[in-house]
Amino acid sequence: MEDKKRAVHSRLQIEALRKRAEEILQSRPEVFKRISSTDIKDLVHELQTYEIELEMQNQELDSSRQMIEALKDKYLYLYNFAPCGYVTLDTKGVIEEANLTAAEMLRMDKMLLVGKPFSVFLSSDSQKDFFGHIESLLAKEKSGACEVMLKRSDKSVFFVQLVSRIFAEQEDVPVRITTMMIDITERKKLEADLKQHINEMEVMFKSTINREDRIIELKDEIKRLNKDSQK
Repeated sequence: MEDKKRAVHSRLQIEALRKRAEEILQSRPEVFKRISSTDIKDLVHELQTYEIELEMQNQELDSSRQMIEALKDKYLYLYNFAPCGYVTLDTKGVIEEANLTAAEMLRMDKMLLVGKPFSVFLSSDSQKDFFGHIESLLAKEKSGACEVMLKRSDKSVFFVQLVSRIFAEQEDVPVRITTMMIDITERKKLEADLKQHINEMEVMFKSTINREDRIIELKDEIKRLNKDSQK
């Protein structure tokens, strides 16, 4: 539909140019008289050539526009359905954009995330880590990562690794931070389980050593008693 509109617009432009040229010639008959039939044919040929070139340019523009639209649609699809959450933050940590995965992770409508400070989803213990992460990015790092605990809208919690990068840092362009949210809840759980297992093993090991020490003490006591009984 848009292509047809542009083609019609192109033809109207050419018709307008042709009409304007005719008006100029009619208003200046002395010029028209000096133009031979050969010149008129040449002008008509030149106008037709221009018309063809203009149509070809419009076709190229349409193809480029369609390609750009297709790439844009592909980018939006990949962005929204990426396996990791993505949010765009301003320098104060306010969410300006979020993909569908981030919205699902936080269990909140995507549109409701926009304009909210990211910190409202942070546990109290993670506030310092997050703002320190932002400060480091803005100060010198340009990119970096940190681990935080997030609270969902239903009050449940989960752990994520935030991988962030500064972008659009140009003159007259506001600084923005793009942040990838990687769910590391399972990894954190495994780390906690491993730590607990190591602690339990250490307790068992210490208990075993204590038992062995006690056995040695008892053996020494028995030897001493045997010696005393033989005196």
